[in-house]
Amino acid sequence: MRILSKLFFNVPVLIIRTVIPFIATVVSAKEPTSLKMLLAINYRAEEKENKDVTVGTSNNEEIAGKTFSADVSPSSAVSTLRNDTSSQTPPSDKSNRIAFTLSPDRLRDKMEQATKLTHENNCPASLALLDPIIPSLKGHERVAAQLLRIPCLATLGYDTQIPTTYEDIKAIEPENGAVISVGILIALASDDFSAAGERLLLLTDKDPARVDHFETDMVQAILNQNNTPNRQALWQKLVLGLVHSSWGISAGPDVRDSLIKKAISVYLKKHQVEDAADFLSEINDPERLIEMAISRDYEAIWPEIERHLGVHSQEKITQFSSFWLRALSDQPDNPLFIDQSIHAFTLSGRFEDAVRLGESFQIISDSNEITIKGIVAATNAQLALTTSGKISAPIFRLQQISMLDPARNPEVLHADVKLAEWLNQSGRYYEARTLSEKMLSNLDLSLTSKEIAWFQRSAVCSMMQLGQRAQAGQMAIEMVQSHLNNAQAVVEALFCAGKPKEAVNFTLQALQNPLQSDSLLKVLQPTGVFSEVRPPQLQHFWVKLYEIPAVERAFSKTGRRLPERLRVQENVALPLLMHNSLPTIIS
Repeated sequence: MRILSKLFFNVPVLIIRTVIPFIATVVSAKEPTSLKMLLAINYRAEEKENKDVTVGTSNNEEIAGKTFSADVSPSSAVSTLRNDTSSQTPPSDKSNRIAFTLSPDRLRDKMEQATKLTHENNCPASLALLDPIIPSLKGHERVAAQLLRIPCLATLGYDTQIPTTYEDIKAIEPENGAVISVGILIALASDDFSAAGERLLLLTDKDPARVDHFETDMVQAILNQNNTPNRQALWQKLVLGLVHSSWGISAGPDVRDSLIKKAISVYLKKHQVEDAADFLSEINDPERLIEMAISRDYEAIWPEIERHLGVHSQEKITQFSSFWLRALSDQPDNPLFIDQSIHAFTLSGRFEDAVRLGESFQIISDSNEITIKGIVAATNAQLALTTSGKISAPIFRLQQISMLDPARNPEVLHADVKLAEWLNQSGRYYEARTLSEKMLSNLDLSLTSKEIAWFQRSAVCSMMQLGQRAQAGQMAIEMVQSHLNNAQAVVEALFCAGKPKEAVNFTLQALQNPLQSDSLLKVLQPTGVFSEVRPPQLQHFWVKLYEIPAVERAFSKTGRRLPERLRVQENVALPLLMHNSLPTIIS
């Protein structure tokens, strides 16, 4: 239950975040108190979202095919509403006459009062103030008042009235960013990803700055659900609309890089090679360029990619490192800057520096996603420094992360996947199986099929070593049909289960499938091309696979091995630019 299964529960927060800024234009920008109040509501909404709203992975499989409603108990605030609110009966003629005589100043006062009441969570009083004046309002003022009502309708459980209210304001101002935002939320709540995509596309055109008010996971869910054969035209427009609206910058470099990479692929499919190449300079992470340098999908711009990377990719790594180390020197306690600097050190083969920097992160129950991501990155560097017989320290670090609740922090899942792999590598098969089974049986996680495949792969490998060969073999065969979007996990499970022939056949099929081949292009590279350190046992499978002529031929049709001239060397010279002091212990 990560995004949409709690959507209506969170609609008040989401709507306040997306529509309240618009109300300021009606209340009047000349009123400092009003603006402060509106900003306070925004801050409060974000604060509540951080504490109460459960959002997770960018993968959307767990949110498709669900219906949503607000659970309104008899003891809820709804029971305190009068029976004559606009949600049940229209305002009286008397209220209409009162509303008709409101002066602009009086109307502004009522709007300010309603805003204040909403801020104080007094929705019954806010609706009691707004409902009588709605019938007489027209145009922009009506839109503003209705937008102010919507968060309270959601809070009090009047979900069915929100679409009607939306249609009312959409007819008046269809290109208003706040109105479009409400439409997106309504479409998401009804699983209409096509409508959500169309409205999001409109928002990128009419009010691009407002897209950032949506959770990153929601936008990515809309993108992913529309990336189907029959919705490619919409998906491509969405990608370009989002990238040109500068969406994803505030969400972090990983999100933005992924979007830019998609935009480049869209331009190449449209044969707009120059437009595609123009975006290469916006890529932050050198490894995203390397991913494109090994895929024939980007072959038309390989020369430009190689120019940006430089000899042994040092030019791009130096640029990347300079940026983040300089940022870290200015803000040595910033978790994002620490995380990216750890990655910079790892890319440069300076693993000791990466490990040392990672020690500034402390694991606590409320550790955020960036902190966990940085710890895992530092653990990866630590694994690069150790032999297979001396990996107890990084495993212990991963086990500390594993004690956190993955339902609250999706990065914990990524750490658990890595932990299960390395427990198997170190011969701790029972622990690996126990962890995998624990994750697979945790119904609160709503694991995606890709995540399920990772843990099933680890379970297969551990069960084989524990003598449960029949059970392991059965699970591996079942994975072939049920987890086609995680070809890497399926192949590794088949090898672990002692089914090399099936593994080869599945690899050949996956390399011919554009939706599956990208991950295989990475794992079939020589060791060290990418910074992630993989267990030797699993990496050995891919070394053997590439030695099979049929696999090498299939691989060459889809991609290439990174040329030697681009491969990163260890201990790349970095700018003499370090942080002023060691970061304090942060979480």
